Amino acid sequence: MSKRYLIVIMIGLLSICLFACQQQQTMPDGYYPYDKEKVKSAIQDLSFQPKIPSYLPMETAIVVSDHFTTLETNNEALDVSFYTVDNDLLSIQMVDGQLEQEEQMTQNSTVQISGEVDGSYTENRFAQTLYWEEEGITYKLMYRNNKDSSNPMPKDKLIKVAQSFQS
Repeated sequence: MSKRYLIVIMIGLLSICLFACQQQQTMPDGYYPYDKEKVKSAIQDLSFQPKIPSYLPMETAIVVSDHFTTLETNNEALDVSFYTVDNDLLSIQMVDGQLEQEEQMTQNSTVQISGEVDGSYTENRFAQTLYWEEEGITYKLMYRNNKDSSNPMPKDKLIKVAQSFQS
């Protein structure tokens, strides 16, 4: 009887380990981890549950979050800003519902985030912005390079970050 009990426990532990390993997403080259616990802590104060990225396209030194209500639509929102030591900025805005896209720029293109989700990518001399809506939440991913604005982040890197969002 004790041998059977031990086998059941071992199978259970092995199943848990396999499940945990499948949940981890490998990080591609050129992407970096960040303080997810700080972001998850900020999300706990929201009445909605946005997804967060698995990784970022830059190494971050500071993470700042701001919980607010949009002026245009009065929707609850969270802005999480990631800064590098060189003061480059990647900002992720998550809005419960629609986001007024005031900054309709001339260089606007449709990009595919996933099979069911399309996004809108814009770029100007100040920043690159990627918008998309998923499950009633609008996401705005904005990158600004402090050193040399003529050398932007490759668009496909920002799209890959958007594709990495998960609960």
